[in-house]
Amino acid sequence: LHGSTVHRFLVNLEDSGYVVRDDRGNYHLGTHCISLGRAAMDRLDARRASRPALEELNRVTRETVHLAIRNGLTAVYVDKFESPEPLRIFSRVGANVPLHCTAMGKVFLAHLPGDEQAEILSRLPFTRYTPSTICSIAGMRTELKNVRQQGYAIDQEEHEAHIKCIAAPVWDEAGKVVAAFSITGPAPRMQRARLREFGLLVRETSEVISKAL
Repeated sequence: LHGSTVHRFLVNLEDSGYVVRDDRGNYHLGTHCISLGRAAMDRLDARRASRPALEELNRVTRETVHLAIRNGLTAVYVDKFESPEPLRIFSRVGANVPLHCTAMGKVFLAHLPGDEQAEILSRLPFTRYTPSTICSIAGMRTELKNVRQQGYAIDQEEHEAHIKCIAAPVWDEAGKVVAAFSITGPAPRMQRARLREFGLLVRETSEVISKAL
């Protein structure tokens, strides 16, 4: 677009509070965008239906709990319940995370129809984030088969070192996965026995939220 056209748009957005201009002349998102984001999230049925169950999951586990929806080749956090522990992970609502190396991403991939799953897998970059990251379609297919069989997915320090995560799906009335939720914590607190315990918890919570939805 021509500079004059862009400037006219920016002036109107600035007058409305959707962008702000700093002392160096650079434009940034304004405070009105916060209300837009909140309004969009409040319209998510899965977010409303899941809140009571995820709050309880957060209380019982004392670990960070996320809710996400799929956004193309990524998953985006739409809700978060912070761990009360002094040592906890950093994340934020609105952040996008990869599908191939996160527990919630694997949940979305595992429950896609066959043709759509194949198409998405062919487009994923399979970026290696840690030595544990699965970086091949064949390896991912095996992983997704396990996810479907056990009813949940695990991220074994595949996206970030020293962080583990376990996730399960949220189903709508048509049997489609519309969201996924996870329990995330530092690896020393997410050992094998605790992950098994959390596996039962997330499957039960998946049923509760899906029925509410």
